This record gives sequence, C-alpha cells and structure tokens, in this order.
Amino acid sequence: MRLLEYDNLEGFIMLSHVSTRRVRSVQKFLKIGRKEMMEVLRVDEEKMCIDLSKKSMKPDAVEEAHKRYISAKKVHAIMK
Repeated sequence: MRLLEYDNLEGFIMLSHVSTRRVRSVQKFLKIGRKEMMEVLRVDEEKMCIDLSKKSMKPDAVEEAHKRYISAKKVHAIMK
C-alpha cells in the first residue's frame, strides 16, 4: 500500500490486522486503488518499513482522520 502522508512510501498490513472477523479473502476487505484509513503501528526508518492496522480503527477515529486529511490536503495545495 502506498501511504499518502508518508511521501508514497509503502506500508504493510499483516492479515491479522485487516479485520476483527475471520479473513478468508483479503480482497473482500481491501480493494486495489481504493483509499483506506489505517493506523500506523510502527515505523522502521532503517528498513523504510511501515506497519499498518485497519482493524484497530474506530468509526469516530476514521471521521476525525478524514477531516484532518482534507484540511492538510488544502494546506499542501496552497503551499505548492
């Protein structure tokens, strides 16, 4: 996954962090090309590796993160 807030670095999500339910097929939970809100669990700067979690995101946290993303996007557009 490419991370917009980390200059398009790649992030990795383990199968156990996709959903609280049993995951038989990742394609049911994650779609290619769709933007998803995920929590950053760990950043390893040496290996340039970022671990992500989707199951730990609460609905109210998703809305708050989306609002911050929209405002940050506006600021970056103005700065360019």
